[in-house]
Formats: sequence, structure tokens, C-alpha cells
Amino acid sequence: MRLFYLTLGGVFFLFNTSYAQKSNFVRTAVERMMGEKLRGYPLAEIQQWQIAHPGEPLPGHLWQHTNNTALDRSGETVVSGNPEAESEVHAAINPADSANIIVSGIVQDAANFLAPLDVPVRYTTDFGQTWKTSNVDFSPGSGFALVAGGGDPVIAFDKSGNAYLSWLVLTIDVFSEPPVKLALYVSKSTNKGATWGTPVLIDEGKVPLEVLSGGAGMGDLVDKQWMAVDQTSGANEGTLYVAYTRFEILDSVTSTAQILLRKKAKTSTTFTSPSVQVHTNNYGIVQFSSIAIDAAGRVHVTFFAGNSTTDMGIYHAVSTDGGVSFAPETKISDVYFPRLVGGTSLDSIAGINSDRLYPCPHVAAGKTPGTLFCTWTANGLSSAQTAGYDVWFSKSTNNGQTWSAPVRINPGPDEEAHQFYAALYVNNTGLLCVSYYDRSDDPTGTNTDYVIAVSEDDGATFSTAQKASSAPSDFSKIGDLNAGFGIGEYTQVICTDYFAIPVWADGRSNDGDIDLYAAFIPLNNPASSTYEWSNLTDAFGVTIVHPAIRSANIAVQLNKATPVSVEIFALNGRTVVSDIQSNTLPEGRIERHYPLAAGMYMCKVTTNFGSVVRKIMVGSEK
Repeated sequence: MRLFYLTLGGVFFLFNTSYAQKSNFVRTAVERMMGEKLRGYPLAEIQQWQIAHPGEPLPGHLWQHTNNTALDRSGETVVSGNPEAESEVHAAINPADSANIIVSGIVQDAANFLAPLDVPVRYTTDFGQTWKTSNVDFSPGSGFALVAGGGDPVIAFDKSGNAYLSWLVLTIDVFSEPPVKLALYVSKSTNKGATWGTPVLIDEGKVPLEVLSGGAGMGDLVDKQWMAVDQTSGANEGTLYVAYTRFEILDSVTSTAQILLRKKAKTSTTFTSPSVQVHTNNYGIVQFSSIAIDAAGRVHVTFFAGNSTTDMGIYHAVSTDGGVSFAPETKISDVYFPRLVGGTSLDSIAGINSDRLYPCPHVAAGKTPGTLFCTWTANGLSSAQTAGYDVWFSKSTNNGQTWSAPVRINPGPDEEAHQFYAALYVNNTGLLCVSYYDRSDDPTGTNTDYVIAVSEDDGATFSTAQKASSAPSDFSKIGDLNAGFGIGEYTQVICTDYFAIPVWADGRSNDGDIDLYAAFIPLNNPASSTYEWSNLTDAFGVTIVHPAIRSANIAVQLNKATPVSVEIFALNGRTVVSDIQSNTLPEGRIERHYPLAAGMYMCKVTTNFGSVVRKIMVGSEK
């Protein structure tokens, strides 16, 4: 969250209008590896033609290349090259249409005194080939109030493809009493992010103006929400849950905090009130919640809490009644993060404002029943274990009753290197993806990459981290254009069955210009590439029947009885046919025909004896 007057960590600011002037240059280059013409195969041009001319045959200069092998679809795209600094990004992918991705970050423009901050929406409906912008009513009903800060955009989808965007806005209205209001709102889009409905209030808090300068006063403030929608078919399907922090300001030096939850049913227009407190115990500090809904509809909330430099931890609480109540919290792990409970800031990360350095805990539900995953940033567990910050990981296999001993996801050779601010996501196949900022290549410096690691065994092991960013960002410069705010406080990774898509704030120009980037990284599945392959087996064979006019014609010769499933994918990774069969077919030849628009596709045929991937070209006329 970016507050121009204050941060809730206890550091107060006045307006800062001394931002360096930014160039009018807007970055428009798309740095995607697939855009390169490798081996004579202009894959990007073919895709662009198919997007611009749906249902039409490829022109000759492109059709002649379709028998060559192409590079896997991977690399970066600039989601937003806004001329103002854009950071603290969140993203979500539509479960009903994987080509639809929505991204939002904080845009700061100190030259606009009345509205120095906004959370514009970037959305794609073609799997990142093109991005469009839409906007929410950032400060609804504020009238003559001054927008003094806010941010914290968070996005979630329901299973039908409706999108929800929540955010925080700080306003000051000298004609109101008390004049300072910090409010959480949510808006809904029913058209993949193109437009957004009237904002709905989640919760709000108000304090006197004196509180902003450290003076006496009483009131309350709300902070950092996370959001999830029940995508199950249970009783609470479609319910929108929001976990957040409320601070009760008692005087100039005393405050208390609680992690709270509010929800809005699928058919409701308002959120429940009063809020439900997630935790049973009281803590000296409690903040930084995260929320996930598992396949059974249980609501899981994690958070950081502590009472002293020797009593800090990440905790988990679960609700089995749709957020009406929560069981007493369980400690996932001790966490060594002394700054947050009155200690000194040890081993601060250059480029991260020390008052914003935080544990960044996140929780996700696995596909194996009862499995939960949690990551966070810390120096160590009960004490400092390395000179640099690390990304830690723990899992539960019994719905959070107990948790595994924490391990570092980044066991790099240099203990001085910082790794921080992880995000995690579990795709439909159960693959766990974790992305984070990494200084392994510059352990004593400030050059920072954004990387991703994956686990195919429910977190038992992780792959070696792979760079998502093709160039590092110098974090000593990254806050030059937004008064030291830099990248903000979080990023996101999302996934399809065949792609990991990390989304992050990137400052590689090293002049304070921060843009939003996304990378499309193929996972270990051949259908995410345009290579043809097959298992070595004589149990079956696959033939693509040509000519293919407005349909895919697939023949399978079975030499052994087996079920046969067919999946067909567009080049942008989107599934266009999913014919999954469990009935066993006898030996012999079978044929299947699937209507398709003109273009190139990849077809995956799966049996009990393996899989075959073949390329399909579909024309529009003979």
C-alpha cells in the first residue's frame, strides 16, 4: 500500500512532490522469445494473423512455414509500460477462460495533487498477446475529499469467470469528522475486466487528522486485504471472502490490531457485519494475512503475529462453516523478523524501504485433499540463520492441524544473497509454482532478478529456480521515481495446466522507471510447445487426417484395448477441445472429428500406454 501521509507500520509522511520527472517514453517493445524468427518459423506472425483474422486461412507466406519446428512459447511481455511508476502488482487468471488474465498495480503520479494514485486494470483475452486498460471508480463518493493514498489491488475470479477487484483508498475530508478515512472497496466485472461495476464497501476506519502527524487521537484504520472466492460446488459456492487487518488507535503511542474476515454471498450486494476475528489469542503485533479456499470449501487464513523479538511466528486458522467462526490458530513456524516487534532492522534489503520490509506470508490449497502450502520471507526461524533474507516453505497434509519443518526454497551457495517476496499458486494438475525476487547473481550488490521454481510432488522437492526476467533490475535505483516506494510489497504468479505466468514489477531501465512484466513459461508438458513427440510404444498410433477443413480429423489405430482421450490446444495455450474418456475401446481404428476455426493447433492423444502430440493445420476452404 502507498500512503502519501502515512504507512501503518508507524512511519509518517507529508506529501512528497519532489519526484524526478519521468520521460514521456512509453515502453512498447514486447520481449517475448517466441517473437524471434527461429529456424525460419515466424510463430508470432502466425498467431497475430489468427487473432486478427479468425476463421480465415493463413496467407501463403505464413502457411509455407507450418511444417517447421518452432521454439517453445516462453519469454516476457510488458503488461504495462506506464510513464508513471507502476508497482505492487497482483494478477489472476479466469478459471472459465484461461486466455483471460487480469493484472493491477499501483500507479503513482505526484504531479496530480488531487489524485496522486490509482489502480488501473490491465487485462488480456488472448493469453498475453495484447493488453488493454480499464478502470474502477477508485474513490467512490469522495466528493471534495483529497485522495491521499491507498492501493493494495487484489483480484479474484469465481468459477463462472466473474472477476472481483478490491483495493484500499485513503481520503482526507476537512468537512467530515473525523476527516481521515481508510476504506476497502470491491468492484465486479462480468466481461473479463473490460468494465467494472459500482464499488461495494467492504469495511472502513476513521481517525482524526492529528493521528497522521503522530498526535493524540482515537479511531480505527483498516489495512491490507487479501481475497478469495469459493469455486467449489458446495453450499458457499460463489461467496467472496476478504481477510484484512484492523488497527484500533487508542492514543499517540498505543494501538491494537486484529485479523478480521468479512464475506459476501453470491447473491448478496453487501458484506456481512460485524467482522469475524480470525485468531483467538491477542498479540503485540498481528498483520499480513493471506487467504485460500480448499476443494471442500474450508476457509484458510494465515498471518504473522508476535510479542517480542523472541516470539514471532506465522500462524494458520481455519473455518469449516463458511467463515462464521474459526478454530484456534496453529503456529506454522517461528519467524526471525525483529524489526516488526521493536527490534532493530537487521540485514535490510537495499532498494526496499526498511519500514516496508515484511515477511510476505502466503497460503495456497493443494489438490491433494488436506494439503496446504505456506511461504514467507525471513532471516531465519527462531534466530538469524543467514546473512541474507530467504524464502521459506512449509506444508500441511491434515488441513493445517500440523505443519512440516520449514525449509528454504532457495538453498543457494551464497548466504549473503537476498531472496524475498514470494508468491505461490497451485494449478489444476497439482503443480506448485513459487516465484520471488532473487539476488543470487549479485549477492553483495543490488542487481535483482525475478525467478520461479516448481514442485511436482506437493512441495517435497523444488526445481532449480529459473529466471523469469531476462534482465536484472538495480534496486539501488528502483525507487528513484516514486519517493523510495520501489516495487511495493508483493507480486504474483498464476498458472494454467501448461504454463507458469509470473507477474512482477520490473525496473530494468535502472532510472526509477518501473513497469509491469509477465513471463509465459512452459511447464513440463509437451502440449505447451509446438514440438511433436510420442511415447515409444506399439500399442497405438496416431494419424492426422488431411485435408483438415474447418475441423480436426484424428485417426487412432489401437493395437491394444485402452481408453482414448483427445485434447487440442491453440498456440496461445488455450484448451479448445477436451475430450477425456474413461471407457475402454477395443483394438481397431477409431476416428474423431472436432470442428475448429482455421489455424494451427497442437493435438495430444492419451491412452493407457502413453501419449502422442501432433501438429494440426486447419484450413477454411479446399
